[in-house]
Amino acid sequence: MWSLVPYIAGTLAFVAAIFLLIFFLRPGWLVQILLRVWRRRSGMQVKFIGDGEYVFCYGERGQKSKDRSSILCIHGFSSSKDQWNTAFKNLPKEYHIVAMDMPGHGATSTPPESQDLSLDFAMETIKRFADLVGLTDKPFHVVGASLGGCMAGLFAATYPEIVERVTMICPAMRCPEDSDFSLQVEKAIEIGADNIEIEHCSLLPQSPHEMQLMLDSCLYAKSNVNKQILQGFMDLRCPKNPYFLRVFKALATEDNVRLLENNCHRISVPSQIIWGDHDRIIHPSGAKLLKSKLPDCRDVTILENCGHSVDLDRPLASCKAIARFRGDDMPSKKAQ
Repeated sequence: MWSLVPYIAGTLAFVAAIFLLIFFLRPGWLVQILLRVWRRRSGMQVKFIGDGEYVFCYGERGQKSKDRSSILCIHGFSSSKDQWNTAFKNLPKEYHIVAMDMPGHGATSTPPESQDLSLDFAMETIKRFADLVGLTDKPFHVVGASLGGCMAGLFAATYPEIVERVTMICPAMRCPEDSDFSLQVEKAIEIGADNIEIEHCSLLPQSPHEMQLMLDSCLYAKSNVNKQILQGFMDLRCPKNPYFLRVFKALATEDNVRLLENNCHRISVPSQIIWGDHDRIIHPSGAKLLKSKLPDCRDVTILENCGHSVDLDRPLASCKAIARFRGDDMPSKKAQ
């Protein structure tokens, strides 16, 4: 047995050396490995589907049920399906959940330069994806956060025949009170799309330091992330920044910031609003405004000690709110 010790020690040393090389030289690889582990632990299976024009990447957990509506999750600006890993982990296991990567995000195809990136295009894209994966066979539950929350609401207004209910989590909109980020959007609208640069949007960091600042603005529970991990995220995000800037330019208009408010009266299905009480990206005063204009708002949940990233600050509490909206109770766990 003792003769194996040198071999075991050598193997461990080799593994440690490989890890250190990846950590310092290829942090993006390390982040990809961590994301794969996170998805696996949450029960998310990554899949692809296409129609000849776009190849969509998405995550799925469970199967469609006759007794329960499926859930389609729509991520926020410059995010991906991984935004929903905590929902995949915490929502009741009997739920069928699908989380898509919007075009140009995650691993979904990027639209050509000639493509108009309006919210109308987003609605058509979500409908196209839902058709491809078979969600439109029966009405489904749409859940969206941030820009995805705005899209979820507009989708419910546009396609009420295939939406059973809608959950809007801190949806992008103009709120009665300003937030740090809304002032940036107002400035972008003022100077016009042709003059908008990447520096005008704090959600498009270009360095590990700026990435940390973005996280600080999105989270209530602040934490200093290791610089190499931040660099790993930057390695994955930076190649997509030109497309994200195209989206920001396209959506930073006076009409778009009021689009959800001006169309929420058309959302005839049961609706739910979830918001963090310390949201510095989209001010929580929007919840009261939306509630007053939604025809069938069944629930408004304001999460205490929570910023814009509800999925990270209060993952269990937000999932409990969604389950309650669907008529289900989740067993109590550690308070979140």
